Amino acid sequence: MNDFTLSDDAFARIGQAVTAKAAAADRSRLRRHKIAAWGAVGVAAATGVGAAWVAQATPELRENAVYCYSEASTGSEFATVASPLAETSDGETIQLSGSAIAMCAAVWEIGEIGGNGIQPEEGKSYLIPPLQACVRNDGVTSVFPADAEKTGAQFCRDLGLIEP
Repeated sequence: MNDFTLSDDAFARIGQAVTAKAAAADRSRLRRHKIAAWGAVGVAAATGVGAAWVAQATPELRENAVYCYSEASTGSEFATVASPLAETSDGETIQLSGSAIAMCAAVWEIGEIGGNGIQPEEGKSYLIPPLQACVRNDGVTSVFPADAEKTGAQFCRDLGLIEP
């Protein structure tokens, strides 16, 4: 049997080699984690871009509907109103165009929005405030009760929207 004893110098070199190898493994693992983290950021960014495309309203909604808001805020309650349908003499159904302001004024007048209770009184006409149309980020025209002092483009910009 061989008696194998390490000198202090040899023991120190082995310790340095083991420490260096462990440090290299830690750096490699850290690099892999950084790569994985940046990959996750890339996936999240790509998903966000995809979500932005998905968030666009359908062409039918953008062209034939309007959101009628109860307050001058995109966070307030709203009713979705679509342009009325009509039947032509040959039996074809067509979508009539209508003014966004006029469609929302009708909703305000019957008390469907505007804080008139859960079930507005049948046949009663409610007050229609000044209304302002804006376009939401998803492309749908939206109508808000307007401040008499602030209308038009400035009103829409204050809501983060654009004027149609």
